[in-house]
Amino acid sequence: MHLRWQSRWRRCKSQFSTLKSQFSELYTVFADSIAELAEVMASTVEQTKAELKGHYDGYHFSKKLTDIYNPFSLLKCFAKNDINDYWFASGTPSFLMRLLSKCSEDVMQYTGRYYDEDTFINFKADSARPLPMIYQSGYLTIKAVNRRFNTYLLDFPNREVREGLTTLLASNYLQPKTDTKSWLVDMVEALEAGNLDLVRRLFLIGASFSSKTGTVEEWLSEEPA
Repeated sequence: MHLRWQSRWRRCKSQFSTLKSQFSELYTVFADSIAELAEVMASTVEQTKAELKGHYDGYHFSKKLTDIYNPFSLLKCFAKNDINDYWFASGTPSFLMRLLSKCSEDVMQYTGRYYDEDTFINFKADSARPLPMIYQSGYLTIKAVNRRFNTYLLDFPNREVREGLTTLLASNYLQPKTDTKSWLVDMVEALEAGNLDLVRRLFLIGASFSSKTGTVEEWLSEEPA
């Protein structure tokens, strides 16, 4: 099994090295790997492409908004024949977690908002202004550009990053002691639905009830203090 995984990894690295600066060739270069993954997932090739795009695509670093996949996670996915969260498994960003733990503001308030370029490009590791660190660490990316006001919409690149950061915050920052999985599911669904009120309340739940027992559903049914 280990030798088979290594063989897949070498094959995927070789395929990836043939890509040029654009990722438009992705589905052609990795056609065999995508077909094999689709078979393992009992899915169609088109559905598998959509899953790959939603999980690993979405990075933009300029006004052109050229789609860029996460190459590390993509290669791991093809090597293991499994769509999973590989980027966060490669190492915990302890410095970022320490920075966010000292931030007095709700971390999720930085998502889905427009910013001047200087707000997130100029790097400075400051707990009072963690946005540049969050952006340059790859947890937020450019999703749209308002050319009239020259501002940029920042949000999570994809599901891998959104779910991974939520998990890290839960385990390193909020540290809820019970029903963590249910809390994470509710948080991810709230983020996907754009329900910021529920997102904020779930963060309060994680912080306020970290030493209590019970379920997320029971906590949500309680009146906010």
